[in-house]
Amino acid sequence: MSAVNVINENDDEREIASQAACALRESFITAAQSGAVLYVEND
Repeated sequence: MSAVNVINENDDEREIASQAACALRESFITAAQSGAVLYVEND
């Protein structure tokens, strides 16, 4: 595997993680606005 492929895979994984974080944040905000939400830190 070349260094370029590793860099591209890292960028792709970073983008996927960023999109997932945004989706979770939006879901949390929506849930919090409609009632109580449990939040576990450092799980």
